[in-house]
Order: sequence, then structure tokens, then C-alpha cells
Amino acid sequence: DNDPFLYPAETYLETICPKNVYQLQTCQKSPDTNIPACLIIPLDAAFQDGMGPHIIVLKEFLASLEDMVDGMGSGILTDFGLMYVAARLGAEWSLVVSHLGLKQAEIEQIQLDNPYKTINQTSIALQKWRDRQKERADSTLLKQLFDALDETDYKSLWDEIEEK
Repeated sequence: DNDPFLYPAETYLETICPKNVYQLQTCQKSPDTNIPACLIIPLDAAFQDGMGPHIIVLKEFLASLEDMVDGMGSGILTDFGLMYVAARLGAEWSLVVSHLGLKQAEIEQIQLDNPYKTINQTSIALQKWRDRQKERADSTLLKQLFDALDETDYKSLWDEIEEK
């Protein structure tokens, strides 16, 4: 409180973010302001299963900052936006990307290159799909993504994306 520019980073750098802690209140004078925990405390690299909620909280935080600056969202087709989708898809991600046109051999290669990292696998596959479609308009890509989510029973995820 006496010197608001001092930040006790050593305290945080010597610890690992506890499981199921995704946001932290970092300022006593602003109790309603939370920061994603992964921006403050190092994450445990071995805890891959817990990455999804961190990615979601971080995406929402960054989108809120961008909204405050220029009034525009970051877009679901950005790398970070696709990572948000990847974090929500879960283990059945290969069904969605196969509907988007990725071949089974490509999906298997992504899985071999990133063993036990479902979110990474999904994000890489979605980015590969998007990058192949560079000549197409974003609206066309969004329609393709919606159709793939709808056909694979992930329509609720699309509804969630639309709300954001």
C-alpha cells in the first residue's frame, strides 16, 4: 500500500500454481479485479489436464482487455481463439477436425507428435485447418466450424462462442 509499484514476485516465483486455482485477486484496493493465475504463478508443466480452464480464463481476460481498449473481440479464428475451442472440445476433438477436412493420417501424426497433450493436439489440428483455408473469408470458416460442431453434437459450444 505504501509503494504500489513494488510487487513481491519472489514469493510467487518460488511456488507452483495450486490445482483448481485459475484467478487471483492481486490488489487489495480493487477486490473485484482478478488476474488469471497463470500470469502470476508458474504452472506445473506436468499437470496437462488442468490447462483447459487456465486457457479459458486467460482468453476471457485478454478479450476483456481488448474490449476495453478498442471495443473489438479477438476473434475465434485467431490462434488463441482456436485454443479456447480446443480447451472446450475434449477427447472427441478428432471427430470435429475430421468434419473440417483433416485426414485420419494427419490426425494420427498430430497425436504422435504431441502424446498425452489433448489440448495441444486439438489446437494444432484446428490451426492446420484454418491455415489451409487462408483464401476463404472468415465468415465461411466460421460456418464450416459451426457445421462441424453441430454435426458432432457440440452445438452448445458454438452457442457459448456466440455469447462471447
